[in-house]
Amino acid sequence: MASNYRLPSDDELEWDREREQRPHNGNGHAGESHVLPSQTDFSGRTPMKTPHVIPGVAPRGCVGEFAGTGGAGKSTLALQLAVAHVLGRDWLGFVPELGPIAYLDYEDGEDIALWRLSNIAESYGVGLAEIMHSGFAYFDMTDVDNANLAEVDPRTKTLRVTPFYHELKSKLADMGLVHVFIDTKFDVYVGNEIDRGQARAFTRMLARMARAGNYSLMLMTHPSNFGEKNKGASGSTGWQGGVRYRWWMRQVDDDNNDRRRLEFVKNQYARRHEAIELEVTAKGLWKLVPKASGIEAAAQLEDAKHFYWGEFRKESRKARLHARAGARRYPPLLFARVAKSEKRKGHRYLTRELLERVHNDLVDAGRIVVATQDDGRGRQIEYLIEGHGPDDELTLGEVLSAETDPQYER
Repeated sequence: MASNYRLPSDDELEWDREREQRPHNGNGHAGESHVLPSQTDFSGRTPMKTPHVIPGVAPRGCVGEFAGTGGAGKSTLALQLAVAHVLGRDWLGFVPELGPIAYLDYEDGEDIALWRLSNIAESYGVGLAEIMHSGFAYFDMTDVDNANLAEVDPRTKTLRVTPFYHELKSKLADMGLVHVFIDTKFDVYVGNEIDRGQARAFTRMLARMARAGNYSLMLMTHPSNFGEKNKGASGSTGWQGGVRYRWWMRQVDDDNNDRRRLEFVKNQYARRHEAIELEVTAKGLWKLVPKASGIEAAAQLEDAKHFYWGEFRKESRKARLHARAGARRYPPLLFARVAKSEKRKGHRYLTRELLERVHNDLVDAGRIVVATQDDGRGRQIEYLIEGHGPDDELTLGEVLSAETDPQYER
């Protein structure tokens, strides 16, 4: 008997538009195609490292997300990266892969892009013509209607691809690109941000585009209010799980609008790269802030330890310090707010990241330990206290007893 199983087409995997025309089964529902592919045989194959279009931070053939609040400077930074690709020049200390790019601008339009590109060209000492002739493909999408890549089926509430998706996928695949930028995500996605199934389906659709053209596809996005407090991770976890790399750009200091921190929050195929700090130039571009020298960094770390200990002892007398990261009275978070409010002149390096490092070092050394207390409902509440060395563990009852001892010193 002939088998009814068959491998699906690309369209069928993406809720293809002919689904309702397939033969109906006995229950009156449209027949479902079987999508299980043939099993893979790895025999005799040699594993290869995933290629990156930017070493360590942007893998090829994948979808990534670049998040930041409105006005953070994402578009300018992305355009600087795009130009670095086509010219084969440095970008914030990285050397991006040389090759053509495509930039789909749904947000600002060609006049703003021209102003930014002119400044970028000047910074590299080239003309706009050289950039354009080197493979810089810019598309002004601000006045284009029906440019969504997916739409919600009103009957099934699932995503399905649009005609524009097929058009764009085909066109970009023929251009031999290394990087594609879509500015911004919610100009091409009309689904529900907090619907995990829709978010996951959309990232899979984009991943097929990226694989078809063998380029890296970057989605620029503005996070929700919650996302601003969570390194740009807003909406369903389907977004964070679906993209293969994710960047987060934020202001370093509320009192200094000229500095940004670029965090490489995720890279599925390489060790996560450390964050870098940026500073705006007179032309509105971003440049890398040099890292502190070894001696200077050591001095900053020592100063951070003194600051941490002083605040730890002072705040411990006011109320318990929480062990859970993200809690209101979690030391690195609390002390970073104190450092910012005091506006310590010349001490802008007292960031949460540095204080987190000090905190972890002290915990590892047993100088800060966790004290526990039952809240009466079977849950253990964890607090932080000053320890005396490695493997120092106390219950809160023992801590309270110690604190009433005349010999106890905080």
